[in-house]
Amino acid sequence: MCASPFHLVFCQLDEDFYLAPRWLSSTRSWLGEHLGEPMAVDEGWAVYTSVEGHCIELICEDVDEWQLHVQVVPEHGTVRFSRQVCALARALGCQLYSPEFETLIEPRMEAMQRLLLRSEAWDHALHSGAVAAPGALRVEVGRQ
Repeated sequence: MCASPFHLVFCQLDEDFYLAPRWLSSTRSWLGEHLGEPMAVDEGWAVYTSVEGHCIELICEDVDEWQLHVQVVPEHGTVRFSRQVCALARALGCQLYSPEFETLIEPRMEAMQRLLLRSEAWDHALHSGAVAAPGALRVEVGRQ
């Protein structure tokens, strides 16, 4: 992973970071179908990794207390994974929360990419030469 991945957390519309218990099983199935088998990190903590190296962490304290955390690695292309994150968030009726910016965003590709372009992770990747200038990304954003 890069020195500082871009972080997002799924958040219910009532601004609760714990997600609805009824969606846990189907979310696990969705993650497995789209990202493959998880890597178990600790009891109740599984990491689903994309082929590009991005990941979604499922943290499950118990059936009633589970969360989804996202880490995006700007150096490895973000469009496909961002679409997956947004689709899952919409299916769960969630928004996305950025701890870096302390803000909620709608689960739309354009909103997620706009925030990514302002992040420390993007700045790090840009200055290391690992990503192109933002103009290249903006062209992709229009293709939701």
